[in-house]
Amino acid sequence: MSDIQLFESLGLTKEPKRVLVVEDFRPALFGVTKRLEEYGHSVTPVLGISMLQPTKATGIGIDRPIPLQFADFNYAFLDYYFLGGITNGGKLTEVLVSFPQLSVIGMSSSGNANAEMERAGARLVMRKPLLLAELHL
Repeated sequence: MSDIQLFESLGLTKEPKRVLVVEDFRPALFGVTKRLEEYGHSVTPVLGISMLQPTKATGIGIDRPIPLQFADFNYAFLDYYFLGGITNGGKLTEVLVSFPQLSVIGMSSSGNANAEMERAGARLVMRKPLLLAELHL
């Protein structure tokens, strides 16, 4: 599946969306962010989560903490393991799926981690080597 087919299947080619990307591996974070921005989406990239509450969090940004209001996002691309130690992709998925406008896409190199995010309610899970290759990183 190409990135355009993936984005079409997720509804990411119709109009600009607000997208949260949580990924601790900087090349992957920058690559996914760049590809989404090329499609006109507003992307908030963070390396992890340093504070988590039911409706908001503080993201570990590249240069500074970033306040996150989950109701502001339409999509979240989540790695399973990320910085902060507060949570992981499975636990964050459990929080995010309570927002009806927000679709969670899990992206981990671990099949078990992806399975956990899927059980938690992720709309789609993808093994990262495949996803990253599709996004031309």
